[in-house]
Amino acid sequence: IHGPLLDNAKFLLPFRNRAIAQEEIDRFLSALNERDSLTVSEWLALLARSESQRLTDLPIIWHLISTGKVLVDLKRK
Repeated sequence: IHGPLLDNAKFLLPFRNRAIAQEEIDRFLSALNERDSLTVSEWLALLARSESQRLTDLPIIWHLISTGKVLVDLKRK
């Protein structure tokens, strides 16, 4: 493993074991399931109305990606 895949895996690792309430996971997955595909920015914009909410919600997205609940291409930056 090298390049972007390694960089992304290292970045996501700290988010893997975070405790996230099931209600939050359901809220994020529901928003994602209503669309064919979204960027992280688009997904965050759907759910977070303020900058402080974005700061709270972004780690949830990283958690979902790091645990494999959401699949992304980790070979891309």
